[in-house]
Amino acid sequence: MSGSKLILRGIRELLRARGMTYRDLAAQLGVSEPTVKRDLSRGNFSLGRLDRICEVLGVGMEELI
Repeated sequence: MSGSKLILRGIRELLRARGMTYRDLAAQLGVSEPTVKRDLSRGNFSLGRLDRICEVLGVGMEELI
């Protein structure tokens, strides 16, 4: 499995484990829910956004993998 797919899977698993929805994540990131859905389905977002997602989830990049 590619690194990007592992990261996306890790984000989704952490959201489930924390009982967070895409809407919750979007609110904390300051973006719309459709933006989060699009980002996580396409895996096409900036490293800055990924850093922010890690910050919201309280994890480091290595924990996603």
